[in-house]
Amino acid sequence: MCAYMQPKPSLIQHSLQALWCIAGAPLLAGTDIVHATPKTLSILANPEVTAVNQDLGYGGEVQGHIFVPANETGGASEVWAKRLADGTYAAVLLNLNDTATVDITLDWKALPGE
Repeated sequence: MCAYMQPKPSLIQHSLQALWCIAGAPLLAGTDIVHATPKTLSILANPEVTAVNQDLGYGGEVQGHIFVPANETGGASEVWAKRLADGTYAAVLLNLNDTATVDITLDWKALPGE
């Protein structure tokens, strides 16, 4: 997956990076790294998010999965989750609404294996 980081607003950059990392997609930067903004570089180099991307997953299951699809929330949000190698979970709670704040919750006990 190629990360075209500029000139998107930083919230979109954060969302794209989080989704690519939770899905275990290859991380490639499609921006001019030399002229990238400090904000863009901090998003690309975030060690916690990159660690989720590099985690091989519980039992070798690499890919993250959509746990609550947009059609279950009226198109307002999505929840993605990935079980990590140590058995814990990483999650992305994604607001799909461009103009409003959306309440998004995740019941950790509803995740597989919990």
